[in-house]
Amino acid sequence: MGSGAKMNVNFIITCYNREAYWLHLKKLIESYKTIKANIAFCYNGMSNMDCNFRCDNPGLSAGDGKMICGGFNALKNNGVHRWIKLSVDSWLCKEDVILSLLNRMEKEKLHYIGSDWDGTGYSTDIMFTDTIFLQEFVSTFKPSLKLEKHCKQVAHRLGFFNIIPSRGRSENSILGWTMQHDLKKNLEFLHAQV
Repeated sequence: MGSGAKMNVNFIITCYNREAYWLHLKKLIESYKTIKANIAFCYNGMSNMDCNFRCDNPGLSAGDGKMICGGFNALKNNGVHRWIKLSVDSWLCKEDVILSLLNRMEKEKLHYIGSDWDGTGYSTDIMFTDTIFLQEFVSTFKPSLKLEKHCKQVAHRLGFFNIIPSRGRSENSILGWTMQHDLKKNLEFLHAQV
């Protein structure tokens, strides 16, 4: 990237509840200074929210998987091969950390960067991936699969992935990530980062 050029990144945002988070997350992503975000907002909740992809909700894991597939299909032909998948309550507050992880992925040719949940599956609330990973993830997804286990199987099948140690489930101040199930706590964390 030349001086002043922005890094193009596809964002898949999934939401089945916590609708109040969306405007804050959207504003955060749009505030990034060196990232040009292409956003697919995917929704399967009960309100009439505007979204890029809507589906029924067959349950938390299956519903999130269907939204990941819908978000991928909405953006897959735009020529961008960097992807970040976020659940609507998972906020990446430090742009330099995002850039560092994406640059590392490209340099080391990694397909996926995420976290290991208790040894049984890899994170799907925050996923850094390339198109190869998401193509495989989507083409082999079935609603009957446990999403985190499916993610882990795809990562192991493709190889060249990285697990972030000690990411935590609620927040990580070093990474600048907050994943609270309380909007007020997410906002407090975000405001403490700026």
